[in-house]
Amino acid sequence: HAIETSRFASSLGYDALLTVTPYYNKASEQGLIKSFTAIADAADKPIILYNVPTRTSCNITLPVYRELAKHENIVAVKEASGNISSVARLASELGDDFCIYSGNDDQTLPMLALGGKGVISVVSNIIPQEMATLCKKWFDGDIMECRRLHEKYLKLMKIMFCEVNPIPVKAALAEMGLTAREANEFIIY
Repeated sequence: HAIETSRFASSLGYDALLTVTPYYNKASEQGLIKSFTAIADAADKPIILYNVPTRTSCNITLPVYRELAKHENIVAVKEASGNISSVARLASELGDDFCIYSGNDDQTLPMLALGGKGVISVVSNIIPQEMATLCKKWFDGDIMECRRLHEKYLKLMKIMFCEVNPIPVKAALAEMGLTAREANEFIIY
């Protein structure tokens, strides 16, 4: 099903595919490697892995990342494990050839500090320019302004998870006069 869905999404012209670990069944490390490799082999678009163990009960470990990063189509991860130490090891070992995006808005600044390339964000659905500016300030070397923006929006980032995502962000978008259809996560560089 994931292969068919990936092929279909590729045919629609998307730039990349965000692929989550298999849910419900807790895959072994070899199972994760085989699953992601099969999807990457079938897709003609870059693959961004999505590590969100709080939702899937399955965590992508460093040995799995190490193996998957060898695949030419697997280029990045939306890292939402919440484990900054693990991300530090991942960034140190794989370097700039494998892109790490924060998957948790409130961890954007620490992820950037570890070599992250940006954030695949929930809160950016309601404050896109602000999140883009936060990341831009980091890459421009204006660390203090990046930190100030991160602190300024930290409470809002937390509020967006007062209930299961995407309920709060869709409610906020409705308050802003936008429809749920317009509520899609995207990458902020």
